[in-house]
Amino acid sequence: MISMFSSLVLRLLGLRLTSRALPVSSTGTSKISIAYFRSDISKSYLLLIEVIGLVTRKIRELANNERKFLWSPVGSVSVVFRIDGSVPVDSLRAAIGRIGEKHPLVSSRVEMNEERVLHFVYDSEIVPQLRIVERESDDHWIRAIRDEFAIPFNQFTGPPIRFILLRSESRSDLVAYAQHAICDGTALAFLLRDILTLTASPESSLDTLEPDILLPELFSQQLEGGGLVDRIKSFFIGRMNKKWRKNPFFFDYEDFLGIHEAFVKQYEYDAVVVEMDRDKTRRLTEVCRANGVTVNTALTVAFNQAYNDIVAEELGKSEELVLPYDLRNRVKPPLGDVFGLLVGTLEVPYKYNTSNSLWENAAELHRKTQKKIEERELFTGAMDFEKIDPTLADVVVSFTLLADQVPRDSSSYEKLKSFAQDKDNLAVSLSEKFVDQFPKVINTNLGRLDYPATYGQMALSAVFFAPAGSTMIPVVMGAVGASGI
Repeated sequence: MISMFSSLVLRLLGLRLTSRALPVSSTGTSKISIAYFRSDISKSYLLLIEVIGLVTRKIRELANNERKFLWSPVGSVSVVFRIDGSVPVDSLRAAIGRIGEKHPLVSSRVEMNEERVLHFVYDSEIVPQLRIVERESDDHWIRAIRDEFAIPFNQFTGPPIRFILLRSESRSDLVAYAQHAICDGTALAFLLRDILTLTASPESSLDTLEPDILLPELFSQQLEGGGLVDRIKSFFIGRMNKKWRKNPFFFDYEDFLGIHEAFVKQYEYDAVVVEMDRDKTRRLTEVCRANGVTVNTALTVAFNQAYNDIVAEELGKSEELVLPYDLRNRVKPPLGDVFGLLVGTLEVPYKYNTSNSLWENAAELHRKTQKKIEERELFTGAMDFEKIDPTLADVVVSFTLLADQVPRDSSSYEKLKSFAQDKDNLAVSLSEKFVDQFPKVINTNLGRLDYPATYGQMALSAVFFAPAGSTMIPVVMGAVGASGI
C-alpha cells in the first residue's frame, strides 16, 4: 500500500517513480521519510565542584509542550547522517562527550519537586551512549531506529538521547535517536553537524547556546495581547483545570514503563523512504516557484490527496491539516541554532477541490497558511496548551491512550486500569476528543540543509529524517531538501 501511495503522490506532482522507494545514497538528493506504526504485533548529586569536578545546574522549567512528549512511548525523533570515508570512532565518542557543553539538553535529566514542577537539569556526568554496529545495508538505519523504540528512556536519570554508528570502512550511518521533549528534527540535524565538526577539530572551543528565558514567555512575547476569543478560551481552560485538580491522577516512571511495554507489544516502528535525484528535485522546486507555492505545501497537498484516494475509506477522510513549522527564525529576535523543541503548528481546515488542478489546490492552501502565519497563529496553539494544568498535560496524550492495554503482570496494572475506567476522569474524556480531532496526515520538513559537505576526512553524502510516527496519525512525513537547489 505504501509503495502505491508514494507512486500516486509522485504522479500528482508530475514525477515518475522508477524503482522501489528505499534510501539509496546519492549526493544532493531530497528525501521524504514516511513514518508509521503497524499494529501487528534518581539519583541526586551533591554539588561539590571544587572537590569532585561535578557540575549540575537547572536549565529551565519544562513547558507543557515538552511535558506531553516526556511520558509518551512514541515521543522520539531521529535524524541520520550518511558519511563517506572512515569515521574516527574515538574522536567521535569524545565529541559526543563534549557536545553537552554547547547544547546542555543533550546532557540533561529531569528533576521533579514535591509540587510536580519539572526542570531540565544539566549534569556533567551525563554522557550520551554511542553504540557501534557493523553496517549491513543502506536501510539498516530503519531497523536500528526500530530497535531503539523498544528501549525506554529514563527521564529522571538521563541521557535523553542515544547515538548509533552503523559502521563500515567506506560508508557509515550516524543515527541520533532522541526524546522528543528535548528537541525537534531540525535540532538533531544541527547537533549532528556540530558533532562532526568537533570530531574533525577536537581542539575547538564550545560556547553554550540556549534560550535564556522560559519557552512560554518567549512565545507569549510574539503575541500582541489576547482579545475576546483568547479570554473566552482562558476562562474555559481555567474551569477545566479546576475540575482536573478535584480528581487528578499522578504517575511515575514505573507507570511509564507499563504503558511503554503495552506499546511495544502492539506496535512496531517502520518507515519508507521516497528519494528524488537532484534533477527531479530541481524540477519540483522550479514548478512550485512558478505556481507560487512552497515545496512543503505541494507535498502536503499531494500526500493528503493520495491518502484520501487510497486509505480514507478504511481510516477516515483527511480534511484537517496540522502543519509544523520551525520557530527559531520566526521569533523576534531570531534564536539561531538553539537545541530544543521549538516547533509551532497551524491547524488548517482543508478539502481538496477535484475540479481544480493540484497546483490550484496548493495555491489555496498556501494562501490559508500565509494568512495564519501573518496573524501569528503559529504561537497561539502552543500558548493555549501552556495554560493547561501541567499534570494534565503529562497524561492527556500518553497514559490515556495506553492505560487500558497494560499487561496484567505489570506492577502498575491496577493503578492504570483504575485510571482508564474512572468515569469521572477528565483526562480520558479529553483524550477521546483529541483523538477525534487528530489529523490523518502530518508533513514535517527540515527544509534545505546548507551544511558543509566535508568534515576532515569524512564526507556528508545524505541526510535522513525519521519523524516520531504515531499510533493515532496514519501518515507522518519527514522531508529533507537537497542543498544548493
